[in-house]
Amino acid sequence: MKDDGVVKQSNKPRPGRASRRAFLAASGAASLGAAWAAPALLGQTNGSTRAKDFPGIAPGHPRAHRMGGLGTVGEVRSDEYFDPIAFLTNYNKATLAGKVPPRQRWAANTFYRETRRPDGTRLREYQFVAMDREIEIAPGVYFPAWTFNGQVPGPTIRATEGDLVRIRFINAASHPHTMHFHGWHRHEMDGTFPDQYVQPGEEFIYEFEAEPVGLHLYHCHLVPLKRHIHKGMYGAFIVDPDPNRYEGALREVAKTRNPDFPENREVRELIMVMNGFDTNFDGENEVYAVNTVAFQYMRHPIPVKVGQLVRVYLVNITEFDPINSFHLHAGFFDVFRTGTKLQTTEHTDTVMMCQGERAILEFRPRWPGRYMFHAHQSEFAELGWMGLFAAQDAQQQLARGIDQASAPDFALVDQHDRMVRLSDYRDQAHLVLVFHLGVVCSFCRDQLALLEQDTATIRGLGAEILAVSSDRPSVNRANVVARHERPFPLLADPDRAVAAQYGAYVASTGQELHGTFLIDKHGRIRWKYLGDQPLMDHGALLAALREINHGARPSLISHGPG
Repeated sequence: MKDDGVVKQSNKPRPGRASRRAFLAASGAASLGAAWAAPALLGQTNGSTRAKDFPGIAPGHPRAHRMGGLGTVGEVRSDEYFDPIAFLTNYNKATLAGKVPPRQRWAANTFYRETRRPDGTRLREYQFVAMDREIEIAPGVYFPAWTFNGQVPGPTIRATEGDLVRIRFINAASHPHTMHFHGWHRHEMDGTFPDQYVQPGEEFIYEFEAEPVGLHLYHCHLVPLKRHIHKGMYGAFIVDPDPNRYEGALREVAKTRNPDFPENREVRELIMVMNGFDTNFDGENEVYAVNTVAFQYMRHPIPVKVGQLVRVYLVNITEFDPINSFHLHAGFFDVFRTGTKLQTTEHTDTVMMCQGERAILEFRPRWPGRYMFHAHQSEFAELGWMGLFAAQDAQQQLARGIDQASAPDFALVDQHDRMVRLSDYRDQAHLVLVFHLGVVCSFCRDQLALLEQDTATIRGLGAEILAVSSDRPSVNRANVVARHERPFPLLADPDRAVAAQYGAYVASTGQELHGTFLIDKHGRIRWKYLGDQPLMDHGALLAALREINHGARPSLISHGPG
């Protein structure tokens, strides 16, 4: 859908034409959950509208209890370009970013590759494609975006100081665009002046050394700037310190901020880009978010470990508002402004940032539980910019709710409305039992596709596959029609009761984990995996199956979230 400043007709549902003030007036209590229910989407925003009018967030409804009446009804499904859950930890990867529609064939079709240089630094090469596409920023609310690689924010670039960054930028959009990077570079690489504009159908090579150390950003620098930035042409750019350039305590700190070192793997790193969306082009944002999707991390709390160092790479690129902010409940964090220094004296629970400012935030959760984070402009928070950290003690998580000697029985409905029981397989077959996060998780869809590829091998070893998620039976049925039939049952566990029995769901924090369990034909759990990411490498699982078939007793393998 080409954008010329006016929302064009689309076959997708459209947000109403009401202004931000009308949205707020519609709810009475300034609740996006109220303002975005059906009447607001239809443009009916009269002052008599109240939260009680909408059954989706009525008092006593589970969503109202969980989110205090704030939020949206439904889910924004990730697509082949963007998954807001994966974006938190993705950088320099082509898993979700860099995909180009099949009809557009480019000589180089990979998003990222790296080459070691003689001096030990790396050449990091990227391909970015500017393209126009609609993105879903809240359930049923679509925005005509201008994007890098089809996603907003664009893919995260990450390099170590001294690395050479080379970006092939292809403009496949309907308007001229550029890429402008915060950091050191020559005039020719600035992407600012008319002779540096990349016209539709043209391309340009950006090349510069990664410096200085810190958290930076990139964005289109074509005029009018407010339009090109607001439409979605921005992303995060991280330059990690090289520990070999530091001494003493700073050297050890630098190791924790560089993914080449094992010290960094003990840190929970999260990329958060604060942004907003003017859905009716009146110069005011109706939707605010971190990483584009309103209330995404309220519906899907971000798992962290008690005592673990959590590092947030926070970028503010919100248009139309001079200031945005980040506030953490029940704790304080260290602030590293722009991340250019490895030391700080700033310790607070709220940080204010103008557009283009960045900061690295670090904290350690002290206790298990769910802890909110949000903008401390209340309006921003109530229009989508809030989320939750789910802090959990890893050892408690593994010990809770599961008898390692015997797998809890259950009865769940599959995609054909058939009741499937664990006990049905007793003395008949081993079971590979998988708990996944459903259709909203693109990584989980990849996991199911990989299981599908390995189904014949697994069955050849005397086992069957059962896949369980919190999706309802109707969702599983719809997926069979929309996609294709899976060769194994898709079981519905909408209240997560079975997942909780197996430790893949923690009711006290709302934390959902990916879980893979190997259950022998006698009903005993012989091998398991629990973690933030789905199990994609089936080598150990298949090895355990072979050991069971040869009479061996494989040791229980348990991995906690992290």
